[in-house]
Amino acid sequence: MKEKNVKGITGLCFGLIAIVFAALSMIPMIQLTGMGLNGEISFFGQINIVFSLCTLVSAVIAVIFGAMSKKDADKPGPRKSGVVIGIIFILIGLISFGVTSSFAAITEYINSDGRTGVIADTVKDDPEQQKQMDDVVKAFKDSVK
Repeated sequence: MKEKNVKGITGLCFGLIAIVFAALSMIPMIQLTGMGLNGEISFFGQINIVFSLCTLVSAVIAVIFGAMSKKDADKPGPRKSGVVIGIIFILIGLISFGVTSSFAAITEYINSDGRTGVIADTVKDDPEQQKQMDDVVKAFKDSVK
């Protein structure tokens, strides 16, 4: 019996793990408790950013093991699948990281009632941006009704 391509299988498994982490990063998990929302709606937070980073790490590991498996061409098992899935989910992980980071900043702003966070520091000196954030909060409140 021939040996299996363990590196290829490992690359494929990490590619599948990256898919799971990417899916988890797109689920709103933090309740919005500030500005009158009282936890009635969930949005993205720090845990979503962590899942996005886990997507990136898993995808990079999938590419590395998939590339290493090409040396074992005589052993049966997956070779390209880890690389393909890994490359796709590196891109998805980068996009997910950017999106969830932005949304987590909005969550931080709302949960602190607009007192702390990156967005609070940005909007405190600009009334136009403050109006835009008030519109975002109003949209959240309207979606609860």
